[in-house]
Amino acid sequence: MARPLNTVGTSSMTISVAPQIRQYLLDLTAKGTFGNTPQEVVRSLVANSIQTLIAAKQLDERKWRVLEDGSVELV
Repeated sequence: MARPLNTVGTSSMTISVAPQIRQYLLDLTAKGTFGNTPQEVVRSLVANSIQTLIAAKQLDERKWRVLEDGSVELV
C-alpha cells in the first residue's frame, strides 16, 4: 500500500549507518511492514520510537500548529 501524502512540509536529513544496520533496514524493507524503501523504514522506526519515549515519559510531547502554507511551528 502506498504511503499517504504528507499534509505538512518535511525536512530532509542524511544519516550514516553501519553495514549491519543497513542490512537490517533492507530486511525490513523486503518484509514491507514498516515501508517499501529503507528511507520509509527509518522514518517509521524513528516515529514509533519517539511515540514510545513520549508514552514512557522519557520525552516531553511537543505541541505543533500547522500553518496555512503547510509548514509547522512549535506552540
